[in-house]
Amino acid sequence: MSFLVDADLLVRDGLLSMKLKAYVPVAQEINDLRSLLNRLDVLERNL
Repeated sequence: MSFLVDADLLVRDGLLSMKLKAYVPVAQEINDLRSLLNRLDVLERNL
């Protein structure tokens, strides 16, 4: 039974020490811009 208490304390300590942040997806406009810039890089290299 003490194993469960120990595991619970380790999980709580790990979560608190990592200071987790919620995932926020990147805006579609940012993804579009990155894609365009990547494509531009490829085209410039091919010239």
